[in-house]
Amino acid sequence: MLKAEQLGQTLEKQVPKTIENTRVMDETFVSAGDETLEADENNDEFASYFSHQQAPKLLITTCSRPSKNMFLFLTDLLEVLTNAHYYKRQGYAVKKIVDYAIERDFTDVLVFNENRKSVNGLLLIHLPGGPTAQFKVSNVVLSKQIKGHGRPTKHRPELLLNHFDTQLGRRLGRMLACLFSSEPMFRGRQVATFHNQRDYIFFRHHRYVFEKKERKVAVIPSAASLVIKALKEPPRDRKKEKNIRHSGNLTLDEVTEIARVMRERSCARKLAGTVKEILGTCVSVGCTVDHQEPRELQQKIDDGELDIPEE
Repeated sequence: MLKAEQLGQTLEKQVPKTIENTRVMDETFVSAGDETLEADENNDEFASYFSHQQAPKLLITTCSRPSKNMFLFLTDLLEVLTNAHYYKRQGYAVKKIVDYAIERDFTDVLVFNENRKSVNGLLLIHLPGGPTAQFKVSNVVLSKQIKGHGRPTKHRPELLLNHFDTQLGRRLGRMLACLFSSEPMFRGRQVATFHNQRDYIFFRHHRYVFEKKERKVAVIPSAASLVIKALKEPPRDRKKEKNIRHSGNLTLDEVTEIARVMRERSCARKLAGTVKEILGTCVSVGCTVDHQEPRELQQKIDDGELDIPEE
């Protein structure tokens, strides 16, 4: 690369090839601003959800004899789907479950199946008239199996849908979105993500944290502390000595330097006004300036006998 730069040649930046960026675009992909698609979506089965007319209400059930692993899985799932209700199957057919859910204004029914004590399938039914989708479930990892996992809260998570770019993918993404509230609670910092990769949908539920940056705090001293420091008095025990009076002496130059330090916090328009403020602090502290009373120097500044340069 260095040789190419010396010869004045430019090299193309190499981009790693992935499944997504090597996919050939075809007519099934949805382009942004497709008016026909938008018109169809405004009148499809999920339009009431996206127009905030209907909130999701989910009914979750399982196969007839669920195992302990199924209940552990549902425990994690109910922490993500905060608007879901679990009902025991009790041998009812799916059709009766759907009729029961429609009568009680449920928007979706989720039926989970398992094989050899492992969750392996999901039947998702959107109510009242469909559509219905069937998924194969694999590689389930529970939150307790993740080292250092965060604790979920009752806040509604925000939803992320990645790479649902085709017409079928977009419709499926809308179907999955209807399972979550359209008004997430960002305070909970919880995210539910569906990532589509060549017809495989990966699901993740996680919490994000903000890294705490070290803050540098600059302590701005008060005028009194600067005056007392300039007096260079010996250290005293504040617990034993009360109502300490400072009888030392400062020069006018030292007072002026203190005024320059406090200039940003002063309300005076000119440095002379800030010097008068510091002289007032000297009065309260009890010290003299150039072996004179600070009030005498304030009067001299007012009368023009003392000139305080700005620089």
